[in-house]
Amino acid sequence: MKNKHADGFIPANENKFVIWFFKWYTFFLLKSRFKNVFFRTNYSPKTKDSTLILANHHSWWDGLIPLIINEFEFKQNARAVMEDIQIKKYPFFSRIGAFSINRQNMKSALYSLDYGAEWLKHPKNSLFLYPEGKITSAISPIQVENGFLKVVQQVPDAHIVILTIFISTAHHNKPDLYLDIHGPVQLKDVHDKADSVLFINQLMNERRSTIANESLNIAEIYGYRKLI
Repeated sequence: MKNKHADGFIPANENKFVIWFFKWYTFFLLKSRFKNVFFRTNYSPKTKDSTLILANHHSWWDGLIPLIINEFEFKQNARAVMEDIQIKKYPFFSRIGAFSINRQNMKSALYSLDYGAEWLKHPKNSLFLYPEGKITSAISPIQVENGFLKVVQQVPDAHIVILTIFISTAHHNKPDLYLDIHGPVQLKDVHDKADSVLFINQLMNERRSTIANESLNIAEIYGYRKLI
């Protein structure tokens, strides 16, 4: 990978104090804005693992949720891909591990994906990526783009997991936040773009539908625990 960044690219520039501060700032912010933050996972990374987390993207909170999951659960070295417009608007995100992607510039977008792949080549690193490419409606079908495959093809040994983020107002005047980790999942042929995108697309829609239905009942019945 070339040392020179693509034009306009904003790299991750982590600062331990900023990460520590926003870990607790986000914790108390979530605690004040949500009635409960429920968490469920069937995946626990080992020391040698690197992890690609593919998440749905429906709200501003998605930029902070990776920090909470990683700092309290996965405890890997986490980075996240963020739209360049958002990271320019909220530059502190680069200090907690986010780097930019400009989907309107193919060369720049490919550089960002290569940058993320290089990060995943090292054990105990993780990358949060939103394959929809932008914030979408929580009620619209999830439409996955194929950019994530460029990362997968370069780091075939990385574990792929699905993060489903769902906000529910079914039980309280304050919403509940559901965070579900599912995986690792296996792609049959990462070089078959259409098949791989279809598989991830269907899986992400199925997971969101399942969690939406579960949110109508008592969370603990389905194996959730309170994260916050």
